[in-house]
Amino acid sequence: CWVCWCVGCVWLWFFLGGLGVHKFYLKQAVMGVVMLVLWIGGIILSATLIGALIGVPMLIAWIVLWIIDACTMPNRINELNGVVAVAPTRPM
Repeated sequence: CWVCWCVGCVWLWFFLGGLGVHKFYLKQAVMGVVMLVLWIGGIILSATLIGALIGVPMLIAWIVLWIIDACTMPNRINELNGVVAVAPTRPM
């Protein structure tokens, strides 16, 4: 059901967006790994003064990606549903 798919993805985006889980759910593993690295790397590097010069921009990049995902997620879900809907089935 399309509504279940959409609601599930939004929940993943909101609660586990830092880990990029919603990207894996939408079959975008590379971007999921990018978001995971930006979030974890940004948190770890921000803990030190020198690392903050790298960690804070990583976290800002993650926030920008997270906001972009909020705006583009319905289109991505529709695209994925379209791919699933036209996938050929095996004859019985």
